[in-house]
Amino acid sequence: MSSTSNKTYIIRTTPGTGYIAKTKLPEYVLKDYNVMKLISKEMPPRKATIFTNKKTGKKVMVPRRQIVILMQDNTNYKFMGSGTPTLFKNADPSLYFVTEKLAEYVTSHMHDTLKLNLDRSYVKEGTVVVNLYEDGNDSISYHADDEKTIDKHAPIYTVSFGCTRKFYVRHNTQKTGSRYKRWDFLLKNRDVIAMVDIQTYTKHCIPKELNKGPRISFTFRLSKKPLKK
Repeated sequence: MSSTSNKTYIIRTTPGTGYIAKTKLPEYVLKDYNVMKLISKEMPPRKATIFTNKKTGKKVMVPRRQIVILMQDNTNYKFMGSGTPTLFKNADPSLYFVTEKLAEYVTSHMHDTLKLNLDRSYVKEGTVVVNLYEDGNDSISYHADDEKTIDKHAPIYTVSFGCTRKFYVRHNTQKTGSRYKRWDFLLKNRDVIAMVDIQTYTKHCIPKELNKGPRISFTFRLSKKPLKK
């Protein structure tokens, strides 16, 4: 892969400090691993992941398959207040190896490229949310990664594998005409996106699309404090 294909692009979402950065995972990283096959094998059935709608209070099945990989030995962590399955020591060793290699890449290359003055504790202390979008009907609605257990100001990294999907980031208050200001991206195979200090004033989503194949994403989030047992 040429060096130009790994160029990091930065998109400012405010006159302040927040921004989005996008680059490409080099081919040499995990070149001997079939990530799609590994994740598909480890993913729980769709009915295993349910969350409570904040507005209606009703329990809703997540419109994708999902697991959380803990980068520390704590299996009681609850993502989204739900029973989303978590993996650590019981995970496939190859899956954990893949996750660790991705974490090492984003916290070294991206931290250096973006000149972030932050510790690199994602590998040891972070959580990784893994989503499998089996087709274009699978999606995730507008949301912010702002749970109480994660540091909202630390970068949130997502690595994509598989089919290209649209990715929208929408401002919570700024408008263009009658619509909230929005930034549109295409997340392709091996794309890496970093959201830096934007969770407090934006939301993001993966919308439904027609005629799409499977896509897998790894999202790395830094814990604000040690996870409680």
